[in-house]
Amino acid sequence: QGPASNWYFGLRAGIRFDNLEPNTLLDSEMRAFEGCTSYSSESGNLLFYSNGDTVWNRNHQPMPNGTGLQGHPSATQSVAFCQLPNTNSKYLIFTTDGFNLNVGLRYSVIDMDLDGGLGDIVFGQKNIIVLDSVTEKLGIIEKCDKTGYWVITNQTLGNTIFTFSIDSNGLDTNANISQGQISYSSLGAKFGYLRISSKGNYVALCHEMNHKVELFQFDNQTGLLSNPIVIQTPNLINFPAQSKPYGAEFSPNEELLYITPRNGFDSYIAQYNISIYDSTTIKASEFILKDSIWTGALQLGPNGHIYGSSLNHLFEIENPNEIGSAANLIESAVYLGGRPAYDGLPNFINSEVIPPIPNLQICFGDSIAFDYEQECAISYFWNFDDPGSGSTNTSSLSNPVHTFSDTGNFNVQLIVQYPTLSDTFSNIITVVLPPAPGVLKDTTYLCSTQPTYLSAFQFGAEYTWENGSDSSAILVNDTGWYVCTIYNACTTIIDSSFVRFVEPLNIDLGIDTFLCDSAIIALNAFSAANVESVMWSTGDTASATLEISHSELE
Repeated sequence: QGPASNWYFGLRAGIRFDNLEPNTLLDSEMRAFEGCTSYSSESGNLLFYSNGDTVWNRNHQPMPNGTGLQGHPSATQSVAFCQLPNTNSKYLIFTTDGFNLNVGLRYSVIDMDLDGGLGDIVFGQKNIIVLDSVTEKLGIIEKCDKTGYWVITNQTLGNTIFTFSIDSNGLDTNANISQGQISYSSLGAKFGYLRISSKGNYVALCHEMNHKVELFQFDNQTGLLSNPIVIQTPNLINFPAQSKPYGAEFSPNEELLYITPRNGFDSYIAQYNISIYDSTTIKASEFILKDSIWTGALQLGPNGHIYGSSLNHLFEIENPNEIGSAANLIESAVYLGGRPAYDGLPNFINSEVIPPIPNLQICFGDSIAFDYEQECAISYFWNFDDPGSGSTNTSSLSNPVHTFSDTGNFNVQLIVQYPTLSDTFSNIITVVLPPAPGVLKDTTYLCSTQPTYLSAFQFGAEYTWENGSDSSAILVNDTGWYVCTIYNACTTIIDSSFVRFVEPLNIDLGIDTFLCDSAIIALNAFSAANVESVMWSTGDTASATLEISHSELE
């Protein structure tokens, strides 16, 4: 599932992506009004999470040396994590301060070998100063050659943007310097998100108090931002005041930019088409997905959808690569179990959010399109684990399309070669047939002394029984109708069975009987009521009564 599998944010709120679908988590111990993040292993297991002040381990306990960090839970992007290159156990945690503080950009080192494998901040490597005066903006993106990361923030006053390099030697505190068009003249301009696109080609800065968004092209090889374009967000639709852009996110294909401008409790969601990098064209493409909606942060999910914080639930932009209303906003997409999201969502490294090979299910006969084009990649090798597809079982394209030759589980693998190293990815693609009706018999007879399980099992299916059970089989012990909704990637069906419990049969054919040559005898050992089937030793299955003559016994 990857590093962005588990999200912790707000007032002990959380979600987890299973099979690319978000499910509510209620195990968080964190309170974060805005800035927060979490980090998971490549297999999707939680490692730790933080609000910039405290780091909690996977057991939801503060790390022994994990309190007293210099980030502020009410800073827009108070915290961000990345793994230290060429290590298996060490991570860097960066923090920024809040509005009225001046503690700057700092970092600490987490070693997952400490505290019995639960991880801890290394003593002597905590709250190390990097830059003494920064805004609440903080973003990290992986370098295109996969040798490290870029950390981006900007100065509290002025228009200077700093990009710091991380490689196997650690953090280089000699920053690359870029200049923006918007200059900060007061501390109040610190608010709003810095967002880096998932492929690392664009950076957006939300200048909340300036009522503007600044868009840059980003050179992932040098770490420099260039060609700034300023987008003036429109006034609020239902409130005569200038909007303050807060959250930002790019579509996975990097052609669209989403912004959440607001002022108080009035806000909206705006979309801009940046595929033509021209200020007039971008501004003219402005489309309001929704007004009068409470909004905060935006964050790309592992399924390629964008999620936004909105009171006690998350809204969802289901098709963020689509222009206008086709993007399909779902307002109350994810319920958080009554826990408020507040303004923030986890501050992930967007290049690590969407897995190159999703763990998903498709319907037999459907094609699946993969896309992992990387700027610095030299070559690609895909193996679809599908020998039945012949020569199409492998591909050297960055974006192949494959149709599997059969149903089952396929372990798809991708090897990407870069100038100095290679990356290997693998995941399971499950190919299924539509659920078949009639798995449950119209009437099922069960012995009254033996309550048993009624099964609706089909390969790759999920289940919802009328009693709420999601198992493939349920224990039945009462006469009546049992209804199950069976669904997979192909379709959904409803199947049912009437279960009738009957008494055990007491079969007695009587004593042995001698027949004369012309005699006929009728054998009837039990009542035919509630009997599902009968088979006599003669092969007769038509009736519970058998008439038989002497000649038939010869």
